[in-house]
Amino acid sequence: MIEWLLKEEKAKAPMKDGVPRSTRHMFSSVFVLFLPVLLTDIEHWYCVVVNLVDKRIEVVDSMVLKTTDKKVATKTVVGMLYNVLSRTQTRRQLPTPWNKWHVYEPAVPQQDNTHDCGFYTLKFMEH
Repeated sequence: MIEWLLKEEKAKAPMKDGVPRSTRHMFSSVFVLFLPVLLTDIEHWYCVVVNLVDKRIEVVDSMVLKTTDKKVATKTVVGMLYNVLSRTQTRRQLPTPWNKWHVYEPAVPQQDNTHDCGFYTLKFMEH
């Protein structure tokens, strides 16, 4: 479950109170979001895929890392996304509760060096 990812349903990332009316419904026809994430300390890219229909979050990584930095970065990105969605969607449309969503780390091709992660991340987003 996603409980390790989000202890609270509201993101702690700062954001202005309002979202312009013109962008308020920008996610109404979006079903899957691809969020590339950079772990700056180790210069490693991976992708968080948020499936709004299946209520699933996938952490797609070409170099499987089980680090605290990755958990923190993923939690931050998903929290920021929730913050944006909560300000652009009506309560009926908002994909909650997130703490019941499943987090998967699917088996994906692995890089055989330490510098191709960005390329792999782009290819994962393409497919």
